[in-house]
Amino acid sequence: MLLEGLFICGQNEAIPLKSLSVQAFLQGYVVGFRSTLTYENNTSNPLEVLFRTPVDDSYAVVGLEACIDGRKIRAEVQEKGKARQMYQEAISRGRTAAFGEEKEGDIFSLVLGNLPQGEKAVLQLTMVGELAVEPDGAVRFVLPTVLKPRYAPPGSTNPLAPENPTSGSGPVYHATGPPEYKFDLVINGAPGIEDVTSPSHEIHVENSGQNINVSLAEDKQTDIVILVQPKEAHKPLVIVEPGLSNGENDFQKNTVIMVSFFPKFKGDTSCLQAACEFVFVIDRSGSMAGSYIKDAAQTLLLFLKSIPEGCYFNVIGFGSSYKLLFPESVAYNQENLEIAVKHAENLQADLGGTELFDPLKNIFSHAPMKGLPRQIFVLTDGSITNTESVIKLVAKNSNKSRCFSFGIGSGASSTLVKGIAEAGKGAAEFITSGERMQAKVKLVNQQNVKGLTFLF
Repeated sequence: MLLEGLFICGQNEAIPLKSLSVQAFLQGYVVGFRSTLTYENNTSNPLEVLFRTPVDDSYAVVGLEACIDGRKIRAEVQEKGKARQMYQEAISRGRTAAFGEEKEGDIFSLVLGNLPQGEKAVLQLTMVGELAVEPDGAVRFVLPTVLKPRYAPPGSTNPLAPENPTSGSGPVYHATGPPEYKFDLVINGAPGIEDVTSPSHEIHVENSGQNINVSLAEDKQTDIVILVQPKEAHKPLVIVEPGLSNGENDFQKNTVIMVSFFPKFKGDTSCLQAACEFVFVIDRSGSMAGSYIKDAAQTLLLFLKSIPEGCYFNVIGFGSSYKLLFPESVAYNQENLEIAVKHAENLQADLGGTELFDPLKNIFSHAPMKGLPRQIFVLTDGSITNTESVIKLVAKNSNKSRCFSFGIGSGASSTLVKGIAEAGKGAAEFITSGERMQAKVKLVNQQNVKGLTFLF
């Protein structure tokens, strides 16, 4: 895995990270946080350096400041081509400059330019975002800390692809971990909060009466996941943001009111009994090795045991190639279920790279079995570079196949997982090791109206 960090341009060699501080504020369904990272060039030569970090696609970068060699650089939004030209002109003159852009939907890249020998680079990245809601009403805050190389076909020049894409894993590079690391989260509205937990880390939680302060009790290089359980999950929340008297424009001067609510619908669950086709397609690429493939297998088992009578199903594993458990979807009966369960219990991440496009194309090229409605559930760690092509393929076939998606483990591409679900008129869920999967699977089953296809 490639951790977020500062790297020498054109190389995978990391600049040492001296300290990292994250200060976050959460209120209702919205979070804002500022990350301050300090790096030092301990070589004897000036270096042109690149900063790269994962960013959930529901977050927006609203502030960026870099301090290099005592000079402060503040971000200014420009058209990409013009911004790149301005950066190159500044570098050619030996000046300090930075060029930031979104490499993928969930990856932010910043070329900082010349970092003199022995000098430090201090980066401040400010982001805001809307938070997801768990099936039980808990608000989910995720701070991505892991950026995995994205699989690409041989010959790809994508900077996030491993050097040996056919292996599915490629060389592994790590940014240097900081000797000083601090994470602080302030949650407003303590009287309305039932509990604060984390499936990813051990945490310290202090309730001051009005706010809840959260800090980490352990240092792990995985995504930080914080779950905030409100006492009344379905009670509307109103937040008033007073205008700034010294605001630069009318928008900043005006008072803003935000109304948030998490409605509870009394849905008819009779659709769960309707006959449909289930096709489970499982990510078995090399990047799924370890706990990820175990989580995918456990989720698959939960789905297999939830299929109603009268349905058809199949299981497809994919990597550099793909394999079908049955030549075509089969009737859901005890004999076929036992074959599928045994298959799930012995899943291996042994199919190389991550070619998601081809198995999807194969599914869409065939009409649903027996004319039954079909839906697709994608379970993957999201390590691909052709995200846009996959999402377009799903959207093109959304009239005959509904797609759901599950992101497995730290570093799963939020752009891919959420994009598939949105294009396929389904829903997206993320699973981090240590989380209970039953509630997520149950929620997806409740949204299943006409059938399922699962991609893991």
